[in-house]
Amino acid sequence: LEEIRKKHLLLFIPYVLLRLRPQLRSQGKVNEEELTSIVESVILILEEEKRAGNITENQERDILDLFRRASKQLFKNHPRYHREVMNMTEPKIKTLSMQLAEKDAKIAELTKEKDVALAEKDREITELIKIKNTVSEKDAEIAALKEKLAALTSS
Repeated sequence: LEEIRKKHLLLFIPYVLLRLRPQLRSQGKVNEEELTSIVESVILILEEEKRAGNITENQERDILDLFRRASKQLFKNHPRYHREVMNMTEPKIKTLSMQLAEKDAKIAELTKEKDVALAEKDREITELIKIKNTVSEKDAEIAALKEKLAALTSS
């Protein structure tokens, strides 16, 4: 972690949890103090980089999100450790911009779902129109055949 901090190699932060993998494999558990220390160090490094102007708040959130995803994957059989990482890295107070970003994401998701549903309805309507046109053509054929039949039976 110290090398990541000194050389500003923030891209590697999501991978620092991998150093706990040997403990998980050999002992089936992780030293919780070491886990806490790693997470606290990651948070401090990101805060330092943000204060120094090397990363934006959005970039900090993105890196923490990747860190949480790595935690989820690494600790998929140890949910308690993953929860600990989540509790330490989730923002306790959401700023207005964070709330707006979440709402924008939700709106985009709902809009996409609505667009998919509308496209499906359009497809169904097109299919029903085709069926209606086919039925109309068949009705016209039946009417013409009835006229021919009537003409044949009347002569």
